[in-house]
Amino acid sequence: MNSNRRKYRRIRIIELSILLCIVVLIMCLFFNLIRRRTLRLLQGNNKYIDLAVDAKTKNSANYTDVTSLDGIDVPVPSGFVASTINSERSVSSGFVIYEGNDLVPNDDTTEEGLKEIRKAQNTRNQFVWIPVPSELISKLYRITDDGIIYANKISINSSNYSVDRSAVVEPVVSSNELDYGSATDIPLFNWRRGKTAEDMLSSYRQKFYETMVSIKTYGGFYIGRYESPLTINGELTSRRYVEYPRYDYSPFLKMYSGVLNMSKENECVDTHLIWNVLWDCTQVRIAESGAATFADLVNGTYGVSHGNYTGSAFTYYTLDTDYSLISHSKNSGTSVLIPTGSSDSTMLYNIFDMAGNYYEYTMSNKGSNKDTSRGGVYTQNNQQFNTSQESRDKGGHEVATRAILYIK
Repeated sequence: MNSNRRKYRRIRIIELSILLCIVVLIMCLFFNLIRRRTLRLLQGNNKYIDLAVDAKTKNSANYTDVTSLDGIDVPVPSGFVASTINSERSVSSGFVIYEGNDLVPNDDTTEEGLKEIRKAQNTRNQFVWIPVPSELISKLYRITDDGIIYANKISINSSNYSVDRSAVVEPVVSSNELDYGSATDIPLFNWRRGKTAEDMLSSYRQKFYETMVSIKTYGGFYIGRYESPLTINGELTSRRYVEYPRYDYSPFLKMYSGVLNMSKENECVDTHLIWNVLWDCTQVRIAESGAATFADLVNGTYGVSHGNYTGSAFTYYTLDTDYSLISHSKNSGTSVLIPTGSSDSTMLYNIFDMAGNYYEYTMSNKGSNKDTSRGGVYTQNNQQFNTSQESRDKGGHEVATRAILYIK
């Protein structure tokens, strides 16, 4: 009798254990479903996004308004300071900020003063403010009937610009972006490991959404003053007179993660690889500021005279160890990859090298599983400055990118 009772109890215990396991499994599946649904809601796969893309309350801890030389209040993010160099203080000609809290040297009347300026430009990341008027902000993105956020395509023409509200070029994911190199590249490998294409797409949409909200809130964004090629250790910077090593292959994700890391120590801002629509938004700003005309921006001859292509001729400089300048000549008919920002001839609106030098990756996908790069490259001739010139690329030694920075 006792033996039967013990046997019955063991069976009941086993049955209850199995039942408990089934309940736990069902609960795990249920909560995982809720988690995925919540993530989709926040990351742009739901019409919630349509309601949320709006200006938020400004966070006073994240910025300080600074009045430019031409009387315009500019939100300068915490962890950065506005330039005190007169040529970098006006919104009309490109308002520049420097990373760090130290004042920017501004004595340009002596060689020692100029050396201090060059040192700051060579060692501190710099960005240029791109104000975006309200009538343009609404043209940067759209929401589909499925509740998905997309960037629109801005096209520059000889007199103005047009907006394509049907293009599906960003945020998207190409197979090029799934190539993250070897597992020995630990930071990048850890970033990519376990992420599916859908995970990455959701992340891209969330970042694009956050960028649009910031632009609506603060009235603009910051663009990297210089190109950002890869360094030996995989870091990216936005600094002047930097000579970068050349790589046989520059995977998109390595650049993407490098740009994200530019702001990892600053909780008040985010940095991101430039969206194609914001590249064109910058071109619109350049034209509307008077630094160039729309006709100039689509004129190949103008591009050659204001960029680094084989047909370009100009003087550029490298830095000596004491921050004095060493002069070099770039002759027409030659292909020379110059250090970032090393010639004033390749600058418009205080932004350097948007025409030629490196191809610059954007977040856009141009098809054939290749990412869109902008601005042309130093080995080609007669490129259009704007770049309505778009190229498809899977990575190479002549590819860099350009960062954007937005205030949280």
